[in-house]
Amino acid sequence: EARAAGASNVAVGSLNGKAKVSVKQASLRCYGYSQKLSVLGTVNGDRADISIYNASVNIHANGELLTACGSLMGDSDVRIEGCTYSAESDGNQALIIGGREGRSKLNITNADVTMKVDSPDGTCTLASDEDITLSGGNIKVTLNGEKYGRVINRII
Repeated sequence: EARAAGASNVAVGSLNGKAKVSVKQASLRCYGYSQKLSVLGTVNGDRADISIYNASVNIHANGELLTACGSLMGDSDVRIEGCTYSAESDGNQALIIGGREGRSKLNITNADVTMKVDSPDGTCTLASDEDITLSGGNIKVTLNGEKYGRVINRII
């Protein structure tokens, strides 16, 4: 279990540097409450590489400017495979995967994924369609109270 709270924070990863995080055959619960936050990844670093394999990951994020998983201000490469991934983000500028700047890539393979976002932005990720790969598994998304069976991405 990891927790982060404060003005600018990371629960697992690096605040200002590159983050390379691998969760393999483990169970991880992360909680973040901050104005500027990346729960699993990096806030100000230029890159986050996140790999989740055969694991159970549960993330709760609340703040002003945040991502549950990835680099908030840089490039993100998030791979979720053969696992259970559940993430909730609540904030004025809240994302589940990737960041506000840079390129975000998402690859989900044979995973049970649940995403819940409450944010005026109205999106899970800013990744483009060509940077999202989905293969097998189950995806449940709740975005500002509305339910979807796919990742909601949009360029803001």
